[in-house]
Amino acid sequence: MPALVNVETGTDVWERTFDVPMTDVFTVQSDIAGQVADQLKITLAPATQTALSQQPSRSLDAYDAYLRARALDRRTEVVATRRQAAALYLQAVRLDSTFAAAWAGLSKDHSLIYTRGEGAPGDADTAQLAASRSLALAPSLPEAVDANALYYSLVRKDDVHAVALYRAALGASPRSPLLLIGITVPEMTLGQWDSAAAHMGEAAQLDPRWSYPRLITGEINLIQRRFGTARLNYERALALDSTNITAIERLAVLPVFERGDLAATRAALRRALGTVDSATLVATVAYEHGWWLLDSAQQSYLLRLRFDAFDSPGIGELSRAGVYALRGDRVRARAYADTARIAVEASLTTSPTNSTLHQTHALALAALGRDSAAVSEGRRGVELLPVERDAWGGPSAVLALAQVYGTLGRDNEALDLIQSLLAIPEDVSSPGSLRADPSFARLRENPRFQRLTGAN
Repeated sequence: MPALVNVETGTDVWERTFDVPMTDVFTVQSDIAGQVADQLKITLAPATQTALSQQPSRSLDAYDAYLRARALDRRTEVVATRRQAAALYLQAVRLDSTFAAAWAGLSKDHSLIYTRGEGAPGDADTAQLAASRSLALAPSLPEAVDANALYYSLVRKDDVHAVALYRAALGASPRSPLLLIGITVPEMTLGQWDSAAAHMGEAAQLDPRWSYPRLITGEINLIQRRFGTARLNYERALALDSTNITAIERLAVLPVFERGDLAATRAALRRALGTVDSATLVATVAYEHGWWLLDSAQQSYLLRLRFDAFDSPGIGELSRAGVYALRGDRVRARAYADTARIAVEASLTTSPTNSTLHQTHALALAALGRDSAAVSEGRRGVELLPVERDAWGGPSAVLALAQVYGTLGRDNEALDLIQSLLAIPEDVSSPGSLRADPSFARLRENPRFQRLTGAN
């Protein structure tokens, strides 16, 4: 039963029961929107009335698959979940090949999978074909524009063009939460933090029940090292979606980022592991910020995880190598570092320009003591994802190269990169996290490192 609720008093101001066949669901949706508008004493714009009168799909089964995919997409950025959603979008378009919004969802998920480091040319091709199909079916549909622009941003790495596409679409649909959120991706890549935050703020007002705007606003705050404000936004995101793995992970890592409090981060992760899927959270922590944030028991759990639980090739193997190295088991540490090397090299044959893969490869080679090859790969990762071109993703490549130098004992080169990271907005390191990172353990007594990170 749809109802209109006064959020200040919690009382219902309007409700109605609709007893109609399921085949009339789209008509009912339009009717509900119209009656809500009447109750609020607002007039729907002609474009909105037209959009509401149109059926998104001619198949209820296709629409059901689409809605289930959207529900998954709203939960998390985890690749495994994205693949589940993509499979549902594919099911939807097989049932209804004219379903433009489902084609758009299929494109977006494959673009996101591609950029997370697990993607292959097939993901890029699917993203492009699905976006083109969506646009051909519905050129003015916000979902179609969003998918096409995201493809240009994430796959083609043309963020200037992506922003232009979004701005043109927002000129026609200025109150579209989807477009307002979509434009923030290329804006953040271009380092346009204030504009991205403003667009996210508008989206949050237009769709206050969606956790994603709060989550990304928290991300912008973290990038700007505004830790208190980041915490508030992550908490708001979690209040809207208690299972959001990204929000849980970010809230847990904040203590180590803010003040180097590794114990507090580990305690937060212990609490969180009782509320969400343990494998997903542990794998997310390892991929996003590092296995070393886990306590001993959580590291032991990581050692039992399947490698395909991790979002990118080699991350699971490399994490195991780190845990064993910390425990003094050099034989297993070396074996898993080599397993990581093999896994990444296999992926690099099909995705040679993926910076994330080169970063992982560099760290695996450094763990194996292959100094020159590790440095070469680390530099390649930076070349493929320079901060000047990608202000959001580029710092991860710089940190990986710094970790390579730290592992190899090339202190001055590591310190130069650390200094460069701390001078820019980024969300992969902070003075506190650098003090706790085992890659820089041998630097902790270095006076320059202490000055840079505020160590006592």
